Amino acid sequence: MKKIDNYLLNREADWANHPVFQRLSTLRSLDEFRGCAQVLTFWIMSFQDLIKFNTLQFQDPKLRQIAETYLSEDIGHEQWFLQDLQSLSITVPSVQELYCQSSASIRQATYQLLAEVFRATNDYERLALLFAVESVANVFFKNISRVVEKFNYSQQLKYFSDNHLTVECEHDFLVNNESYLKLIELTPEQETSIFALLHRVESSFNLILNTLVELLDCTRLQESQTIILNPA
Repeated sequence: MKKIDNYLLNREADWANHPVFQRLSTLRSLDEFRGCAQVLTFWIMSFQDLIKFNTLQFQDPKLRQIAETYLSEDIGHEQWFLQDLQSLSITVPSVQELYCQSSASIRQATYQLLAEVFRATNDYERLALLFAVESVANVFFKNISRVVEKFNYSQQLKYFSDNHLTVECEHDFLVNNESYLKLIELTPEQETSIFALLHRVESSFNLILNTLVELLDCTRLQESQTIILNPA
């Protein structure tokens, strides 16, 4: 699995250059992030099902234990998210809003990621799915926590703050099993299947992040038009 780990580490640098993080770094207030936070609801709530269902698929006792540790460390984080929505005065989306056309791309990406749980044919692919999700999450939380800190909101938030980032960086499922995981030797066929999975996961997350870019650009445009129509 060492080759997979190295690939994901290198990809984190690429993710950090995604346009969404440039947009986030130039926010003038957290109000501009409200639409993004709300539209992420479908994915964030569904992620809990992804890690639960994925854990249930494991066959190897040792690898299943690693997945169970990951599950125990990430379960319940959707409650942090819901608390953050409240702290930011964001209404939890209704069923109609969750399934409206404007959030269709988020649902599509979420379904694609959930499908990987049942598409996986072995525990190495199931483990790689966790690694891939975790890799993108690390980049996202590093960037959004900086934004939250910039606007002095770190104490009020849990999901989008460095509180969550710290938890992500200290995952026992990685720290306590790093040596074991690096010793796993994959066959060429297994590597090929895993890299295909990683590329599909990347495509799904690109869809999510690109949706956030569109939302941020739309918000900025609306604010600019408001200023033009209502100059001080």
